[in-house]
Amino acid sequence: MAANGLNAVRIPHTLPPRLLLDIAQKHGLRVMAGLSAEQFAGYLIDRKGAPDVEKLIRSKARDCAGHPALLCYARGNEIAAPVVRWLWAAGELKATSSACTGAVKAEDPDALVTYVNYPTTEIIPR
Repeated sequence: MAANGLNAVRIPHTLPPRLLLDIAQKHGLRVMAGLSAEQFAGYLIDRKGAPDVEKLIRSKARDCAGHPALLCYARGNEIAAPVVRWLWAAGELKATSSACTGAVKAEDPDALVTYVNYPTTEIIPR
């Protein structure tokens, strides 16, 4: 990949193992690691059986924290705009989104954290 001019790769729906980060570094690549918090959005509507999302995100970030090949963490991916509007109005998504970013920063303070979406979700917080 690097030989063809690429310098970063996105792993969208799973956290890459540290070995993959080591290989990426060896080949001059940076990795955008997915934390997949979006898979828990339904629990913001019905908390029955909900996992501790913040704890899960912290654990994932801890696994990659400080690795030189890590470009950033993507805390979530493509939550449907109508769901975002509904959950944002109720305050649930904003609180959870902030908690996920905080969980990453607690484990990897200097890391970049982003959210990925297409089409635009409009109001996902920074």
